[in-house]
Amino acid sequence: MLSHLDRDIEIREAKEGIFEDFMAKNYEATTQAIGYLSTWGGPKYSKVYLFAMKDEITATYFDTNPNRAAYCIGDIWHEDEKRFSFHS
Repeated sequence: MLSHLDRDIEIREAKEGIFEDFMAKNYEATTQAIGYLSTWGGPKYSKVYLFAMKDEITATYFDTNPNRAAYCIGDIWHEDEKRFSFHS
């Protein structure tokens, strides 16, 4: 179990209001997606950028080298099912 995670998290949007739109569509699914993406990978990643676009949230993870992404996950919104699915 993860008891503490010291990491910087930055959230950006391609267009203002995208996170609000996701929240209006399905608050629970959106907060779960943000929580999952924010904590994924445990303590080995010190920084994560969450970037929201029309139908997805992308998380980019950085370790000790802040100039090189170590990993990236996409979180795709499925309007028909009102849920996200995760793809790396």
